[in-house]
Amino acid sequence: AYMWGNNQWGRLGLGPDFTDSSVSTPMLCTSLQDAFVSDVAIGSSHGLALATPNGSKETIDGKQVAHAFSWGLGREAQLGLGDYVNTDVPTMVELEGGHGLAVAAGAHHSLVLAQMLN
Repeated sequence: AYMWGNNQWGRLGLGPDFTDSSVSTPMLCTSLQDAFVSDVAIGSSHGLALATPNGSKETIDGKQVAHAFSWGLGREAQLGLGDYVNTDVPTMVELEGGHGLAVAAGAHHSLVLAQMLN
């Protein structure tokens, strides 16, 4: 995934070298470069992605399991990481008992459509 624009609070997921700066040309989000990204959603100051890490062996019904990742402003707990902290790199969100099918993001909230595992 390539990102550009206002990176305040790490909302582009490019890491600490670019936090709180603007990026005027597309930059590779290296945290996701080795993953198969199947869905992305961008809120006003945070991002979400569904991704299957390269080399992952997790499968359900013969399909690789996609994990949810979040990054950016965390002040309203919209990252789903159990805190209110900003995160400048995509960080895996633990989905208790399920795996992601799709993601959606609002201004200060997030959603992962999930399939429950048993």
